[in-house]
Amino acid sequence: MNNEFKFIDWINIFSFGIGLYALYIAVINFELNEKQSNELKEILHYLDTHLQEQDKHLISQDKILENLTKGE
Repeated sequence: MNNEFKFIDWINIFSFGIGLYALYIAVINFELNEKQSNELKEILHYLDTHLQEQDKHLISQDKILENLTKGE
């Protein structure tokens, strides 16, 4: 019976080690996801700014075209 308890103790220790390793991987994964999320936020902000500038440029071109067509 003593051998059974030693085996169960080793199983418990091994399971605890696996749990700690899984926690370690989860923390690393969380940090990586946070970094990727921040990079995506920067990209989306750049795209938003770029599209706003394009909208302003297109509005300016529309005004120029309107002025050119009114002169005819």
